[in-house]
Amino acid sequence: MGELSICKIEHPVESDFSCGITSIDKMAENSFVLSNLRRCYTYQITGNGVVLGYYMIMLKRFPIETLKPPLDDYSIGRYEDIYAMHIQYIAIKEEYQHKRIGSSVLTYIIETVSAMSLECPFRLLTVDALDSVVNWYKSFEFKELYREKENPETVLMYRDMLSNKELETLDQMTEDV
Repeated sequence: MGELSICKIEHPVESDFSCGITSIDKMAENSFVLSNLRRCYTYQITGNGVVLGYYMIMLKRFPIETLKPPLDDYSIGRYEDIYAMHIQYIAIKEEYQHKRIGSSVLTYIIETVSAMSLECPFRLLTVDALDSVVNWYKSFEFKELYREKENPETVLMYRDMLSNKELETLDQMTEDV
């Protein structure tokens, strides 16, 4: 497919776009309006001038009491929320699936979010993963958190953006207290 190009959408998603999953197709359909409202950003994935898919990402807040160890270990007073960059969906057109495009896009997202997390106060990269792709996300070091109540066919998964060195520092700080 050649080199992928990723850029924020500047127009509505193609009317004939389908990744084969109706709920994700519907999210993609609404993406342009939500991106213009800055509720999220939707990106178009192209290769050789052909639209291959889209992904949506947004900032999401998690109250610490909804999380389990080790994510709930570090809270101080009123700073009890954890913020995440959340992947709402990655949608690749059906005819381009199983060509490692989704893997390339997820790698790009992880690298971009990792760099952003050094400058912005969020700790996690999260995703609502359909049951059929949970193991795929696990291969990118995502861990399961819990099944979504509002969307029971998905599992909320996370990848901690703190490095092992940063986690060791936090552990040392809490031991000293």
